[in-house]
Amino acid sequence: MSYTVTRPVEFPGTELEARQNRQTHRFIATDYDEDGPQDFRCMECDCKPGSMTSRYPCGANVPRETITVGE
Repeated sequence: MSYTVTRPVEFPGTELEARQNRQTHRFIATDYDEDGPQDFRCMECDCKPGSMTSRYPCGANVPRETITVGE
């Protein structure tokens, strides 16, 4: 069985550009448990810190691609 998913296109710039872009986001903790913060998201664009989207500037129109997974 195969299925399709849509995902952000890999950031085409350099690692330095990706780090600089990541600094444009405003990450805050959005979920807590007894061990402390468990989830973080940008309060402006809602991306997660480790996501491909976070490598783009905050608020950017991130290009997406559709891929087929499976057979």
